[in-house]
Amino acid sequence: MTELIFPTIERWHSIDYVLKNIELSEKPKDLQALVVFSGCSKKYQDKVRKFFENLCPSRFIVNDAQTIDHYDLREKMAIGDMELNKIKTNLIFDTYQIIRDNCDKSVDYYWIIEDDNLFPLNAYTRYQSILEMFGADIAAGISYYWHKDSNYHHNIFKIVKKNQPNIGKDDSVDEWPYIETLEEHRESGIVPVDGTGFCNVLIKKDAWLSFQPQELKTTKTGVDLAFFTYAKEHGFKAFADWSMSLPHITKHKNGEIEIIGRLKPDMLEIL
Repeated sequence: MTELIFPTIERWHSIDYVLKNIELSEKPKDLQALVVFSGCSKKYQDKVRKFFENLCPSRFIVNDAQTIDHYDLREKMAIGDMELNKIKTNLIFDTYQIIRDNCDKSVDYYWIIEDDNLFPLNAYTRYQSILEMFGADIAAGISYYWHKDSNYHHNIFKIVKKNQPNIGKDDSVDEWPYIETLEEHRESGIVPVDGTGFCNVLIKKDAWLSFQPQELKTTKTGVDLAFFTYAKEHGFKAFADWSMSLPHITKHKNGEIEIIGRLKPDMLEIL
């Protein structure tokens, strides 16, 4: 059995595309869903609830979290002001702790889909093939993100440990004892990876349930890389398919929508 995990904030610019993507995609017959709303209006919640209630057996959690103005966030990051980004990072760790605490512990797989990324329609089937073929615990594609230096890059990282205490050993110290560097870009190939984003990833039960986000909470990295690093240190194997692009949907302050990443031809129907 697979539980689809869908954390969402109020993203009107991308939600229709993402829900359409989920609707058209290949899915296991025994799919169920856990949806976590953070700082969302009732109108937005009703829209997403209706979709998932028609899709599969679903549970919903409302997290009355602080909302983040992403335009303001980008502007501040561009000038090196990271305070708002730290608030956002803490909120995301809190959200994933809610997910970890409330997910169905009896399922075999957790399929995390975030609310501002698209994915190939056969992603789930390809992930299952990766898990089986490589004896992997985690399967992912290649996501692309906007960053403070105004460059766009893939989100596949090499993570090397510093000469620091072990991860999660001292929760009172906001320190991240690892160095994260981008892997060299590839056109294709399924390869082992140290870390990537949570935008679309399939995780085996044991790898996910061993993770406690609050124990690793830090503003020095994201919850996604904290998970991947923890998983690696505890013997879980992650693989990513370089031919599987997971485009990121960004809305600019002037209202324009930008999709970063390659679209497979069968994904054009989503748009």
